[in-house]
Amino acid sequence: MENALQIASQFYDKSIRAEVVLHLPTMCFDPEAWSDCASEAFAQDADQISTVLGIPELAEELQNWEISEWLTTGKRFGFLIQFATPQPEFSAAGEPISASWGWMRTTWIYADTYDEACLLAIQWRDGVWTSKTETENA
Repeated sequence: MENALQIASQFYDKSIRAEVVLHLPTMCFDPEAWSDCASEAFAQDADQISTVLGIPELAEELQNWEISEWLTTGKRFGFLIQFATPQPEFSAAGEPISASWGWMRTTWIYADTYDEACLLAIQWRDGVWTSKTETENA
């Protein structure tokens, strides 16, 4: 994607938003200066974040300094972002018919660049919005 306006337009069209954006090298590499939102994210979603980053242990069982060390040695110098989209309701035929931000799905995505993470978020959203019938037949 070329610029922020293009990303914003695609996210608007597809009902996607970035809930939490963590730039790991500036928010998590110094164990004494972790941002509050990074600490909260790792505490609340340790299992999914551990999986996305490839941390061999559950992040909630690690201290900030251990995670910082792992991020550095694992060369995780990009963005960890939580994206959200409304959870669609499906018709009897399995097609999405409505959705509301009152009931949404979220996922964590890691990528080296923000643009790359946004492209992955669009693919994830498209999977969420795949018809119920296609999902059941897969």
